[in-house]
Amino acid sequence: MAKTTETKNLNVEFLKDFSSFLSFMPTPDEIMRRTGDAVTLYDEMLTDGRVSSLFYTRRNTTMNLPIEIPETGVAKVDDYVKDALKEKNIRKWAWLLLTGALKYGYHPFEIIWKKEKGYWNISYLKGHNINQYYFDNKGSLYYSDMEGPKLLNQPFKWIIHRQEGDSHNKPQGESILKSAYWAYKFKQLGFQFWVTAAEKFSVPSVLAIFEQSGNPEAVQQRAEQLADSISSISSGSTGALGNIKDVKTLDMSGSLKDFETLISTCDVQIAYALTGQSLATNNPTTGTQALGTVHEATMRGTVENDARAISYTLQELTKMAIELNFGKDSPYPEIIFDTGDKASWSQIIDAIKAQIPVSKTKLYSRYRLPEPKDKDDVFVMADFANLASQSEKAMGSSGKNSKKNKEDFSDSDIGKKKLKKIIVLR
Repeated sequence: MAKTTETKNLNVEFLKDFSSFLSFMPTPDEIMRRTGDAVTLYDEMLTDGRVSSLFYTRRNTTMNLPIEIPETGVAKVDDYVKDALKEKNIRKWAWLLLTGALKYGYHPFEIIWKKEKGYWNISYLKGHNINQYYFDNKGSLYYSDMEGPKLLNQPFKWIIHRQEGDSHNKPQGESILKSAYWAYKFKQLGFQFWVTAAEKFSVPSVLAIFEQSGNPEAVQQRAEQLADSISSISSGSTGALGNIKDVKTLDMSGSLKDFETLISTCDVQIAYALTGQSLATNNPTTGTQALGTVHEATMRGTVENDARAISYTLQELTKMAIELNFGKDSPYPEIIFDTGDKASWSQIIDAIKAQIPVSKTKLYSRYRLPEPKDKDDVFVMADFANLASQSEKAMGSSGKNSKKNKEDFSDSDIGKKKLKKIIVLR
């Protein structure tokens, strides 16, 4: 039992020391400048199962949040928004912008417009080679190709989403993969070491120890004879070797078995780098429920921050579309990601019971309730009770006839009608 405790303590100390060690390592930006690697280094990092899993978990959690696009109150603008800036399109653009920014720190997209029904609509967002973009010391964006650098300052033509940055401060943003680089690199080196060791020691090697003095050439010849004899031994065979002091085997043992500790440590550090926590996205063997709740809240806060940031960029995109079609002073809608920090459903019910006015529009949009088309399509609890009562009465009156002739009830048009209603209600 003491051995287990020592092992756990050792692992905890190793985790702390490893975290401190990583903080002294140079940033990936410095590594890329030194080695010539481009930001596509981050594409390579996504080949790691743990890195890609956490990266897409963070992105998908943000993208799965409900989106609300309130009306502006101007009919022609609202009609255009419903047709050209519908939620499906907003989600598609958000997916592209957020993925690029989380991966590279920033990712410019060219806006391709198409005129339809007298309006300019966003046909699609086109991404170019991320390695060919760069910023000057004033934060202006350039694209360099075979024809040389080009200043990308055309109006209504470019949209950029950044992670932790803006056009004036850190215009290139900061990739979320940056702080996970060294944990990823040590993990890859650990795998290489393990594969090499496994190739070398997966089949135990046999070592024959003998004593012989005299001519070195004779000693060498004796060693070669023993090696040939040992190598010819197959599974299940027997043999005898003379003048042998001892026979030993060399296999995987000692610190090599601690490989799993290294990989687990790296995975924990990767989780902290990408999501700000480890328990909500790991299979922890230790930790309290309270600590798990804190980690879950940290993950939620990270996702909320991503959602608000991408909503501001989408706001700029919709503003371009409205301004291009209706003029600079025209109102444009907000793009709101529901991060769950609004009133809960139970709070809404309490407010309704307390006679506090509640917006029907917000109820249907936020909670995705099926909105009735007209008065005849409205269904409330009172109607449900009345319909159920009528159905029970119909069952009772039809039951008398069914005792006389059950087939008459099943073939009756009235019976079928009532029966269908009962089935639907239940």
